[in-house]
Amino acid sequence: MEFSLPTLLNLFIIVSLLLLIVLLVSTIKSKQKQQELQTEVQQAKDRFFTNITHEFRTPLTVIQSAAQNIMRHVPPESSMHDDAANIIWYGNIVLNLINRILDTAKMVSSNPIVPEWKHADIVPFITMVCESYGLYAADKQVKIRYIPREESVEMDFAPDFLHKVLQNLIVNSIKSSPRGSEIKVASERDGSTFLISVTDEGVGMTPEQKANIFKVFYRGEKDRSDDAGSGLGLPLAKLLLDSVGGDIEAFSLENEGTSFIVRLPLANMKSHYEYVEKDEWGELTMVMPEGQVPPQDDSPEDVDAVRILIIEDSPAVAKYIAMQLNTEYQFFFAANGEDGLKKAHALVPDLVITDIMMPGIDGLELCRMIRSSELLHHIPVVMVTAKASHEDLLKGLEAGAEAYLEKPFKSDELSLRVDKLLEQRKVLREKYLSALNVDLSAIAAELNISRTQLNRKIKAISGLTTTAYIINLRVRLAKSLLRSGEDLSVSEISYRCGLDDVPYFITMFKKATGMTPTQYRRLRG
Repeated sequence: MEFSLPTLLNLFIIVSLLLLIVLLVSTIKSKQKQQELQTEVQQAKDRFFTNITHEFRTPLTVIQSAAQNIMRHVPPESSMHDDAANIIWYGNIVLNLINRILDTAKMVSSNPIVPEWKHADIVPFITMVCESYGLYAADKQVKIRYIPREESVEMDFAPDFLHKVLQNLIVNSIKSSPRGSEIKVASERDGSTFLISVTDEGVGMTPEQKANIFKVFYRGEKDRSDDAGSGLGLPLAKLLLDSVGGDIEAFSLENEGTSFIVRLPLANMKSHYEYVEKDEWGELTMVMPEGQVPPQDDSPEDVDAVRILIIEDSPAVAKYIAMQLNTEYQFFFAANGEDGLKKAHALVPDLVITDIMMPGIDGLELCRMIRSSELLHHIPVVMVTAKASHEDLLKGLEAGAEAYLEKPFKSDELSLRVDKLLEQRKVLREKYLSALNVDLSAIAAELNISRTQLNRKIKAISGLTTTAYIINLRVRLAKSLLRSGEDLSVSEISYRCGLDDVPYFITMFKKATGMTPTQYRRLRG
């Protein structure tokens, strides 16, 4: 059968259309399957985060209930009461982190959290949030000041969402702020938008940090607080603001502070909202716990006791470290690198234990300063930190630390490391003692230090008090002169050793050697 050219063209077109239809149907089915698979994966992720956070909450609830029961049945001044309070404290921090994980997971899930809109005066709400973190800021010696441009601004907003946003911004600012500084929270109306700014005088951010702070789980190289490294707070704040039509922007320079600008629409046109009067907010729950009482220093009066300086910004961790070590040691505490360095110069401790992530002078810089100090360079440094990567370890050792332990550390390892380092220093003292033959006055003049500092330095290096060390130098010089073959009288040797009281010189020499200078000359000459 023969077909004309028009007929063949028509058949070709029909077949091509059929093939195209089959291909489109196959593509649509494939995309549907992919979407169904993505939906199943997302639902599985949602169930995972929901289930895993529930699994964490259940044992934490039991742990905290048990700790609360202990606190009710033991005296407030007891160490067990303090331990129970620490359990509750850190349990709350873990619960807060779990809440952030769950909120973040919900915001990116197929069924995100729906904001509960209110129409109210936002200014007293922000005032209440700032006041709720006043005690926490005061404990860090930081002040929060709220400066509203207008005393009253009626608008639509989601209180729970805004509370979480401001909580993250304020707490981050408190952690990065130096002591004695101020955090300024300001607000103003700008057309149809409401602006809230949170500005601190803290460590600031590098360009890399600023570009990544809203990415989930990102933590910058210069984060200086253990809790600051979760990488969830700011990304969650952005997700919450996106869901209510707002946004957030950061302005920061390294070592010059940071300012966050939050923008919110004044009117919500999409969802139903409730009216709230000014006095209906009630009290806001503060997520961060109040500050704990710092551990107290031991008395420095016993100059012969082993002195351990613990530099740690968490009072609970500082106390726990001290509890793991020999109870015969003396313990002294500092909450940051600057105070730690001052105490080290005043005390000349036998060993320093320090965290790395601290406001101001961090542990790495502190260690370098100790190593460069004529007064302190002999002191061993142990770093105990949450920065646990191999690169962090190398940085710690490069800075001059003798030991680097990860948090949570094993108490027996810490105790053994400290004991062995002190033993090594004791062995080295004897070696240094036999090698040193210098004028003590020259040492003091060169170091330009006080008598107390000099005593601690000599004690740390030689194991002797200053008086005993001077006597040791004089006896060694007298021995050398008696063996020299010079025809020197005992009186001349006494004068050369810096003593014009010859009977005292003879008594001192006999007490140190078991014989008089004349007897020593006969035996050694």
